[in-house]
Amino acid sequence: MRSSPLLFSIAWIGQAAWVFFALIPVVLVNAVPGLVLAAHASAPSSLDITALALYAGGLLLETIADRQLWRWMQRKAKGAEEGRWLMTGLRAFCRYPNYLGEIIVWTGIATFAVNSVALVPQARSALSLDILSALVLCYASPAFVTFLLKNITGVALTEKRQREKFGHLPEYQQWVARTGTLLPKF
Repeated sequence: MRSSPLLFSIAWIGQAAWVFFALIPVVLVNAVPGLVLAAHASAPSSLDITALALYAGGLLLETIADRQLWRWMQRKAKGAEEGRWLMTGLRAFCRYPNYLGEIIVWTGIATFAVNSVALVPQARSALSLDILSALVLCYASPAFVTFLLKNITGVALTEKRQREKFGHLPEYQQWVARTGTLLPKF
């Protein structure tokens, strides 16, 4: 990639776009004057608690999924794992629980920003935003992260690689048929 300036530029711009979109909710909250936020400070609302639960739940899901994958890779490296891919633990329910956790984390951050920016008229006024624009800006972050993980990086690349490598195996086909990509199948 470094030998091709075009590919390097595309990768660099893609990473910059990821950071930009992912941070929009944080930038919005930080752009609101402190006095406006302080004037509306109160006990945590149900939306604050929801945002915190989303963030913590997503982080926990991502951590458990990554830990399970790490342990499986350690066992496989030692020859103690017969499977060709991890399909136990959280991956018995969906193929990419770590990416689902990442999406949930950013949804939690966006939800917190909604409560601090979109639902506070003075905050929207300070940023010259109407409520719909504020909501769209806040949730652009998890929408963009979801789009990237599902269609450009993570899921798309891994699915392609695994289909090429294991797609002919009945066991792989059955696992794919019974598990969802990001959400469990019921």
